[in-house]
Amino acid sequence: TGEMQNHTELVKGDRCGLAVSHTPRVLYCHGLEAGPGGYKDRGMREQGLEVVAPSMDMSMWSLCAKNSLIRSMMSPSALISRWPWQWLAGAMDDSFAACITVQREAVKRDPPLQVLVGSSWGGAVAAALIAEGSWIGPAVLLCPALQ
Repeated sequence: TGEMQNHTELVKGDRCGLAVSHTPRVLYCHGLEAGPGGYKDRGMREQGLEVVAPSMDMSMWSLCAKNSLIRSMMSPSALISRWPWQWLAGAMDDSFAACITVQREAVKRDPPLQVLVGSSWGGAVAAALIAEGSWIGPAVLLCPALQ
């Protein structure tokens, strides 16, 4: 019928002359306290998109989250290498850099990705990927947490 159903399109004329189904692949960078399987992730999947959503293991206060702000602030190396007034800003930088690394590795590991989507904290991470040149494709930033 030529219509897209659940964002899955029929691509005609591949090398073998066969019709193949193509589902857009999205790299989703979740928000600060969210994670894979959250509302936006599930919503995109329900619309028929293939979503790659690695956990950034990020939280403000959870010591269980590997890249949490409090865990970064309490790390021995951060405590001894920074002045007390630098602890919070330094921890934020460390956590942010760790989240960028998670998503940068996903870009390298999971090609081909067609769209980058970031929400809030993940929007800032997505913007950083674009700024550093790790992502050069289309992007949707939802309420990015930018300065």
